[in-house]
Amino acid sequence: NALLSEDNFTSVSVSKNDIAVILHTSGTQASTKGVLHSHQGFNSRLYEAEKVLNVFKPHPEYIHLEARALSHMGGISKAIAILSCAGTILIMGKFDAQKMVELIDHYKIISLSAVPSMLALVYQFVEFKKFDLSCVEVIKLGSSHLDRNLLEKVKKIFPGAQQNIFNNYGSTETGP
Repeated sequence: NALLSEDNFTSVSVSKNDIAVILHTSGTQASTKGVLHSHQGFNSRLYEAEKVLNVFKPHPEYIHLEARALSHMGGISKAIAILSCAGTILIMGKFDAQKMVELIDHYKIISLSAVPSMLALVYQFVEFKKFDLSCVEVIKLGSSHLDRNLLEKVKKIFPGAQQNIFNNYGSTETGP
């Protein structure tokens, strides 16, 4: 393909401190904003995601549901890490609580990334007991705090993930 010819690209030198990506915050501390991340900073986040994945060992049959935006550190680092292990990712796009449980039941999702408020909506508005959600083994929450009351509700929704519910937020804001 002529478009991909080496003649169409210019070689550049990149430093570990150069900007690699601009990610957008969720606005938990203030209004949303773009945060610059260096190559070194971004790679360290990918390394952290890789360590988590080494525990859960994604494989070609491993299916992850990403309900968070890929413009945040949690979404993009998890996506890259799972894809690097030959896993599959379903990206929701626009969140819908009913659609989330339907996808989990239909595709037998093994891991799930979401914002705590999304799972609060699942608990409040969806008849989740009509679906088999026991396939979910790992839940990665981000963008805001997960209080104990909601944690107990999440454990009821996803009985297979009792010991593997993680809450991490603020990683987009901690660039570079």
